[in-house]
Amino acid sequence: MPRMSKKMKQEWAFFIGANGRRQYNELCRHCRHDCKQSFRAIVLECPKYESKRAVAVYPLHTSNAVVGV
Repeated sequence: MPRMSKKMKQEWAFFIGANGRRQYNELCRHCRHDCKQSFRAIVLECPKYESKRAVAVYPLHTSNAVVGV
């Protein structure tokens, strides 16, 4: 793997870890999408991320029609 130039290190400073390599968030590390976030990010907001443990929330189906009139 080639070394990073000074300019590239400045651009990737938020992603560079103690070992000098790019590091991603634990949840992003296993994701197949390109929208990776830094390991320094605490709050993860990704529209493509779906937790396997998340509870499915379904909208209530209510009808505005008047019945029996």
